[in-house]
Amino acid sequence: MSEHERTTSATDTFLPMSSSPGEKSKRALLQRLIEQFAAIPDGWNGAGSVAPRAASVNAARTFLESIPPGVALPTPMITELGEMEFYWSLPTGYADISFDAEGIGSLFIRRMGSDELFEEGFDQQFLRFP
Repeated sequence: MSEHERTTSATDTFLPMSSSPGEKSKRALLQRLIEQFAAIPDGWNGAGSVAPRAASVNAARTFLESIPPGVALPTPMITELGEMEFYWSLPTGYADISFDAEGIGSLFIRRMGSDELFEEGFDQQFLRFP
């Protein structure tokens, strides 16, 4: 396992999401999914799994809203540590960003045929698109 791989598994959580006529955008559906993640209790994935904390949820909301139109929207997930996370898996590479219990972010990027980049310890203001 490389130094940048997580020691705990990030678990995709799929919750039932009925589509209502007023929700046309993927962004609105992703915000609804974040709200569902926010309601998950401790122990949601067995002993030791942690519910996301408010700062993590708020950072995820803010980040999602900061992504400008035309930029591919990520897939959200929650880790067993209660981190809110987004990832992009594209033919050109992979990226993920996660927000811990304090809302502090970390970013991992791997481009096809290139080195990996890992940055951690920044707040959500750093990640806002111009």
